[in-house]
Parts: sequence; C-alpha cells; structure tokens
Amino acid sequence: MELNQQQFRPLNKNKDDKEAISRPSLTYWQDAWRRLKKNPLAMMAIAILAFFIIMAIVGPMLNDYSYYEQDYAKVNMKPFSEKAMAGDNWFGTDDLGRDVWQRLWKGTQISLFIGIIAALLDLTIGVLYGGLSGYKGGRIDDLMMRIIEVLMGIPYLILAILLILVLEPGLTAIILALSITGWMGMARLVRGQIFQLKEQEFIMAAKTLGAGTRRMMLKHLIPNTMGPIIVSITFTIPGAIFTEAVLSFLGLGLRPPLASLGVLINQGYRLFRTLGWNLWFPAAVISLIMLAFNLLGDGLRDALDPKMRK
Repeated sequence: MELNQQQFRPLNKNKDDKEAISRPSLTYWQDAWRRLKKNPLAMMAIAILAFFIIMAIVGPMLNDYSYYEQDYAKVNMKPFSEKAMAGDNWFGTDDLGRDVWQRLWKGTQISLFIGIIAALLDLTIGVLYGGLSGYKGGRIDDLMMRIIEVLMGIPYLILAILLILVLEPGLTAIILALSITGWMGMARLVRGQIFQLKEQEFIMAAKTLGAGTRRMMLKHLIPNTMGPIIVSITFTIPGAIFTEAVLSFLGLGLRPPLASLGVLINQGYRLFRTLGWNLWFPAAVISLIMLAFNLLGDGLRDALDPKMRK
C-alpha cells in the first residue's frame, strides 16, 4: 500500500511553536510550594498551626475573664457543664477559680512566643557565626569550631538552670536559656552549607568581579542556604516549646499566675486525680503543636531538597 503526502499532517508548522515553552516557568520557591501542596500531611500541619496561632491571639478575647482572675465561687467547675456554659467558662475552672479557657490560650500564646523568639535568636546568631566560619575557613574556622565544641561539652540543662537562677524565672530568662547554646546546631548546619557553596563557579565569578565578604554572604551564600535553614527552624520552634515546658514542669520556668503550656501541665499534673481537665487541655494542645511542626518540617525538607525533584 502506497502512502501519499496528503495523508500526513505536520505536528507543528511554525518553527516558533516548536521552541515554545509548554509550561509556565517557576521560581525555586514557587516550585517548592507546589511540591508542598501535594503533601497532605504537611498541609494538615499548616492548618493545625494556623488554628492554634489564631486561637492564641483571638481566644483570650472571646470571654470577659482574664488568665489571672480568681473567683472562689466558681472553683473546680467542670468543662462544658451547664454552669460552665452559662457563665462562659467553657473549659471549666481550676482549683483557684481561674478560667481554664483563658489560661489555655494565654499559655499557648506565651509558649509560641517563646519558641518563635528563641528560633529567631538561634537563626540570627547561628547564620552569622556559621556563615563567617565557613566562608573564612583556615585558622579562623578552626578557632570558631573549637569554641562551639567547648560550649557543647557543657551540659545544656546546667547552663539553663544557672542562668534562670541568676536572672530569676521569667520570659527573658527562659528565652536566653534556650538561646545560649541552641544556636550552635544552626551554626554547624550553615557552615557545612557554605563549605559546599563557596567553591562553586558563581561564587568564584563574584570574587573575580570584586564582591566583598559582606556582599558575598548576604547576596550569594546565605540566600542559597535558606532551604535547610527553614527546615531547621521548623524543628527548632517545637524543641524550644518542649524545653520550656520541661523547665516549667520542673518549677524552673515561668511562675504562676503567668501561664504557659508547661505551667498548665505542671498545675494539671498536681490536680490530675480530681481535676483531670486541667491536664487534658494543655497536654492535647502541646502534643498537636509538636506533631504539626514535625510534619511540616518533614514536608518542607522534601519540598526544598533538590534531590527529591522528579
């Protein structure tokens, strides 16, 4: 059977159509967000964190009580009981008549604040220290790394306890205690990333064009390490929240009437046999926050790692 030319039709008659890009171009962050959206666990984690952040801000505004106000006429009120619902004490009251709803969301607010501020301090100190160490290299790098090794050899809990005892328990003491050695992991991460980047061609080209240390760090090196840094932050925040909870549970953190999730768990543990709801609510909140941050960190790691791209 013979075929003639009329039986064939070219796919692209126009040369420009052959060279056209069929898909829209995406930046690195747009591509990472596209990949993250395909991860249902990561999106669920974002929804959980968004809910708790909103409730930490809005929750204390939803009734007329305060986290420290005591009403001895409402002591040990059960959550969701008729009396509790009538008086807007939805989560009941504790042994001093304080509204559990107010204390829960105020505690969540303070714990999130401590975790975020501690993570930002770790980020700032760790990126600057690790970036300078990795970029300079040689004897400067050796000296800076030896300092980190000495500090890491000192038990963290002892440093935290000593600092809290010197400064007296409070928000400032807790944040400083969490940050005094917390930045070292970030510094070592950034140093390793800088070592990988500084010998690449675009860095050598920037040096040839006369870029100084500051421009090299801020414009070329640190922006290219943001993926691992962001993933590290998502694990640093829950770590700081958990450490604060442990210190407060041991009586070394915040002091009542100031509330944090650790303070509430400590109080709920003492009252668990008779007033179990004082422990259930903060334990559930801190567990969900820890789980959400870890799921989000895993999702970001997969989305931002170029090796995971198909």
